[in-house]
Amino acid sequence: MWQMMAISFFIFSYAWPVDAVLSAGCISAAEQYQLNLTQLLMLSRRVLLSKKDLDYHERARFGPLLDAVFRHREDLLLPEDCPCAVLVASSVLIGLEATHIASGDHNTNMEHTKAFHRMALLQKAIKKSSETCSMSEARVWPAVQALDVFGDTYSAMIERMQNLQQWMMDFQEEAPITDEQHIQALADAAFALEGFEWWPCRGTLIALLRHGKRSGRLSNDKVDVVDHDVDIMVGIASHEDWIRKRFGVQDRLVERGWSHCFERYSVAIERHSNDKEFLLVRGDLFLCVRYNPQFTLDIGTYLTEGSIAYAQKYCIPGSGCWLPHDGSLRGSHGRLRISAIRPQGLCKAGPLSVPCPRKPLETLQATMFGVNFTRHCVALPDVARRLERDHYDSDRDPWLSEGLTQEDVDILWQRAADLDKEGYMSMTPYLRGCSSLRYATTPLP
Repeated sequence: MWQMMAISFFIFSYAWPVDAVLSAGCISAAEQYQLNLTQLLMLSRRVLLSKKDLDYHERARFGPLLDAVFRHREDLLLPEDCPCAVLVASSVLIGLEATHIASGDHNTNMEHTKAFHRMALLQKAIKKSSETCSMSEARVWPAVQALDVFGDTYSAMIERMQNLQQWMMDFQEEAPITDEQHIQALADAAFALEGFEWWPCRGTLIALLRHGKRSGRLSNDKVDVVDHDVDIMVGIASHEDWIRKRFGVQDRLVERGWSHCFERYSVAIERHSNDKEFLLVRGDLFLCVRYNPQFTLDIGTYLTEGSIAYAQKYCIPGSGCWLPHDGSLRGSHGRLRISAIRPQGLCKAGPLSVPCPRKPLETLQATMFGVNFTRHCVALPDVARRLERDHYDSDRDPWLSEGLTQEDVDILWQRAADLDKEGYMSMTPYLRGCSSLRYATTPLP
């Protein structure tokens, strides 16, 4: 509907150029509701028609004017009042809301919820005002350009939703990747995250500690494929600082052939007993995707406070703040000791050297909720768990049903010794705790 309206307005507004003069209805409404509609008309024409930036003082006047007109929208919607002012003000406001969302200015679920609620109200106001804004008035107010703003905003939001939906469909089961592609992704991450504290986590960390790359050969040409994407944790100074810098991270990844990134949460609403708490969740995940090959760079962010790192912190004015037992560090009740991260060591990733956490097992326990590292030796392939998972092609490798042999364990010992000799972190400390092969074949509880 807005597209048809925009076409009609375009024809009329450019057929008969007129001076920016308020109608009698707008003048009456301005007096009745104490609205400076003359100034709104002038500033909106500068922004939307002339495409000129406003100075500080003009912006300080423009914002409150937009809000005031929107507050009085129901009083201005009749044709004899000033509906075109509502159309222009609402379109500019919805564009600003979309910009705030795209820029990551909203930190929590609550802020996002409020923003989308405001956008729904603005969209309703745009629809109503576009139906009553007359052609003659549209020649004065920048109505066509206002509808263009709304159209661009709507298209951008749809594109964001489609990107997320496409990722959910395409990456239900990620395509197999090679060790070389995995290493390249780590190289891309290192390039994009220069200046940040970062380290591999979960399967990526296990792979590098065990083999110095994504997979490693065992006896009789068996291949232990450990990882299927790239998982990393990134330390940030504050969520606001990350919001400013993460688009630079995305730009550098795009420069290296990645498609796009998007924000997600490590907290699921189904794990929350209190829906109000879920509104306090911040977007702590930044998932970046690429095609050819198709896989994900899974970035989790954490903040530090004293001797503790955490991914989520809930704050309610007047009630204080607390760290929930949830999020990407859920395995250790939402927090991780800084001493488990720093001072960082080095892990081998093929020809690369990448930073690794000082106490790998402690970080794995924090980031891999549900894995019993007491019963399962992290240094050895968890054969039973892979067979039970049956998600990746490598989970169906024939050798898994046979389990590990002593020769396989000897190979892993030697590989750890080789990594130690090269000055890299390895599975040596954890192999010492593997008292027998039963750790490799005992199912997890």
